[in-house]
Amino acid sequence: MTPQEQQLVDELFDRLAQVENSPRDADAERVIANGVRRAPHATYALVQTALVMDEALKRANARIEELQAQVGDQPPPQQGGACGMADNGHDVTMTARVGSQNAKKPFSTLWYVMRSTRPARTSCD
Repeated sequence: MTPQEQQLVDELFDRLAQVENSPRDADAERVIANGVRRAPHATYALVQTALVMDEALKRANARIEELQAQVGDQPPPQQGGACGMADNGHDVTMTARVGSQNAKKPFSTLWYVMRSTRPARTSCD
């Protein structure tokens, strides 16, 4: 392990320590505990996966910022569909807003799993 790799692992666990007392989904916690019992050394692979994904997200974000700088701060073009909805059924403005909020958080949205039974609001609501 290189000193840089050790630093990345230390930083990951520093971030995890910050959320140690955060509320947890009991069902998810049970499923994870069962998984760790089945694969007791999974933590090693999970840490590697998290570090690779974190690096990929950093690179993707840097690329997005580079492309945004090239085109300026122009709003994305509206796609077809009624009431400002994109063809795939997602509210384009909501997607852009969520994406920009997540860029400021220390973790990807995968770390903030929220369960909701309500459908997303559209610009027509």
